[in-house]
Amino acid sequence: MRTVDYHTGGEPFRIVPEPPVDIRGATVAERRVFAIGDPAVDGLRRLLCFEPRGHADMYGGFLVPPDDAGAHLGVLFWHKDGFSTACGHGTIALGAWAVRSGRVPAPPAAPPTSSSTCRRAGSPRGCTRPAAGCARSTS
Repeated sequence: MRTVDYHTGGEPFRIVPEPPVDIRGATVAERRVFAIGDPAVDGLRRLLCFEPRGHADMYGGFLVPPDDAGAHLGVLFWHKDGFSTACGHGTIALGAWAVRSGRVPAPPAAPPTSSSTCRRAGSPRGCTRPAAGCARSTS
């Protein structure tokens, strides 16, 4: 299993691009309900969240297929107490990761200032639009 760790303003977020467990459901919200009740999915969350691989403040997300036609990815957010419906710093981390990993296209080259690209991510609470910024050096 591969994970990617990000920190957004000091807050940790662990991305699991290909969870090694089956997370069933037709929608992201249904997958969350399944994950809450499935020992394998919840066990993976616990493994990644607690020591020695995590800590009490660890947050993360399992990528799942989106259920919104315009979304680039779906995500199940998790933390030490279970599965949540949203995570602000996780959404920021996912936007940056999605561009850096090539999962979504980067914005076109920008003038010496910065530009951003807005992509869509589905979560149990609905579709969000994280913006990922890219800057180009002038030297």
